[in-house]
Amino acid sequence: MASQPGEPPPGSSAGFMLPRRRCGHLFQQSGITQASQPGGESTMNIQVLLWVAVTLFAISAAGGLVMAGVRTFGDRNPPAWLAMLHGLLAGAGLTLLLFGAFTVGLPRHATWAVILFLLAAVGGVFLNLGYQEKRELLPKPVMYLHALVAVVGLILLIVAAIG
Repeated sequence: MASQPGEPPPGSSAGFMLPRRRCGHLFQQSGITQASQPGGESTMNIQVLLWVAVTLFAISAAGGLVMAGVRTFGDRNPPAWLAMLHGLLAGAGLTLLLFGAFTVGLPRHATWAVILFLLAAVGGVFLNLGYQEKRELLPKPVMYLHALVAVVGLILLIVAAIG
């Protein structure tokens, strides 16, 4: 049984899904695999989308760990190029998850991960524009809160990708 617009795909855990707009052959309802080529060949699967997002966020988290180490154990900020790469990778992962939410829907845990990643992104922008750009030392409590929110989001995303 195919899901109706605005409902999660069959097999997902009652997650979030925005109403879908039809656009040619891009979005055909066929279980959790949604984007298809004109011949019916599947080109995207929600599990693949989730695992790619997990990979992007995990690489971003590794960079965040390096940046936290530089700031925690030194009396200086991490290099700007590393902060930009960290934000770029996290932004790519978040964009991918939002694409999934708008097209095929996300499981409940992934939806909560998106919310937490959005909050972490706000914290990251605050750290970057409020301190890094002004060449002031990043406040450690805000940095730790940013990391905590993002790590909980990553754990929820992994749970969604596994289950």
